Amino acid sequence: MNLPCLLDDKMKPRADLHPIRLTVDRSLQPLSMAEMVLPPEDAPVCVRDFVRLCDGFGDDEIYRVSSISEEPGLRRVVQLEHGMATLADDMLPALTYAENVQTILKRILSYQTRIRWRVGDIEADEGLVISAIGQTQSIYAALTSLLDMLPANLCWAFDQTKLPWKLHLRKLPEEISCEGRLTRNISTVRVTRDASRLCTRVFPYGWLDRVTLTPLLGREYIDAADTKTWGIAARTFTSDQIMDADTLKRVAERYLERHSQPTATVQLQGIDLSRITGEALDTFRLGQRFRLALPEENTVLVERIVAMHIPDVFGQPGRVTLTLANRQPALSDEIADLLREVNASKLIGGKLTELT
Repeated sequence: MNLPCLLDDKMKPRADLHPIRLTVDRSLQPLSMAEMVLPPEDAPVCVRDFVRLCDGFGDDEIYRVSSISEEPGLRRVVQLEHGMATLADDMLPALTYAENVQTILKRILSYQTRIRWRVGDIEADEGLVISAIGQTQSIYAALTSLLDMLPANLCWAFDQTKLPWKLHLRKLPEEISCEGRLTRNISTVRVTRDASRLCTRVFPYGWLDRVTLTPLLGREYIDAADTKTWGIAARTFTSDQIMDADTLKRVAERYLERHSQPTATVQLQGIDLSRITGEALDTFRLGQRFRLALPEENTVLVERIVAMHIPDVFGQPGRVTLTLANRQPALSDEIADLLREVNASKLIGGKLTELT
């Protein structure tokens, strides 16, 4: 593993740093953070300096110093934010757009005072058009809002090998690529099951609340198959983009598929054994789908790694606390996402018709 490297404003190396401890908190939803405890004899570090960090899990990215706490003659505690934090330095005027994702990203990033980021690979569907009325906010806030409007299988990815850095929008892998077992690479597991978004009965409404399920079903709601298990947990949603009862029913069915079970958040402590075993399943990476086998409970959980807490990169290499969950979009964005899925499935192999 490379030592942290202090960089100049052109991202050229200035000095190696020798942290007593380096802690990294990586998150699928930015910003990732880090903390370094430096000895007094190390090179001086100032607020807003840039540092290249290796987290010990194959990710080598650039962070910016956000604060420094110093005990003269003893140590310095340096807090850092991922380089994406630079996008919070510039403001974006209120923008109204109805364009594809790549065009929107180019417009947003064009408002940088100093061009540190440019658009990289965009893996969103070409036909995906985002419509929004913006407000005056930072570029970083605008990108956060944009991600919330996109399908949940997309996330930001970064290439900081040279300036300007590239901001990618990548699809998250759907295949299971890592696994944990208490008898192998996991020491502790904590599973939290949350029923706050549980829904076994949904009352969906379409355009101006006038489109309902009543013409199809004789009632305004639809039940999930799990009502006997979890009882009735009723929710509602409204979408003015849904113009007919058949589409409304399809969207409601997809909604129940997502929410008819309590959500599970898993936090576990483990160690990446891949450098010892050479097994791909022993490798932990942010965004991967993780299979957790709990034979004592006769349970296998499959969730995505959404956060990694690396407590001591150099002192405890490979040690990590993983948080497994699925990204939960806002309700309006989720319904729009489901509607896109339904419309896509209706059009495959079919034909377009004129709608008045």
